[in-house]
Amino acid sequence: MEIKNEFNNALLGRREVLVSHEFDANPCFDAVTKMLAEKFKADGENVIVKNIKNNYGSREFLIEALIYASQEHRNKFERKTKEKKAAGGAQ
Repeated sequence: MEIKNEFNNALLGRREVLVSHEFDANPCFDAVTKMLAEKFKADGENVIVKNIKNNYGSREFLIEALIYASQEHRNKFERKTKEKKAAGGAQ
């Protein structure tokens, strides 16, 4: 795993990272979230994977992710989906 870009956004309480990693097949968001949580020593619930991109035929994937400092910061700045709004909103 190679970190291409890392920006510590103190105002929003998060780190914005761009990571390059090789996979044999298309990775799912859950597997990438778990991998990033282990790499950056963060709670898996505070890691948001925005994009997973690659060029056709390449095994190298570019991953854009946000790693929040706490659950409070994540809830404050991330959108809530309709299912979460209907269920109670705070999650």
